[in-house]
Amino acid sequence: SLLREICAFLRARPGGRAPTGLVVDAFQDRVDAQKHALFRRLLKVAATLERNPPNASGRGGGSVWALKPEFRRA
Repeated sequence: SLLREICAFLRARPGGRAPTGLVVDAFQDRVDAQKHALFRRLLKVAATLERNPPNASGRGGGSVWALKPEFRRA
């Protein structure tokens, strides 16, 4: 059920991608401390973490979760 929710959330985002902060915010009310490790494992099953290097001025960067191709269809 949590894996389906993660996939649905990412599918609804442009390009099947979402910044880490947005993913955390979206699930913070549903994932308590006991489920945190499970949530991370399921997120890694469904998506790949893409790290963006900072630009020349040192700004930007951050990371984005991209839904894996095998989970792109409902």
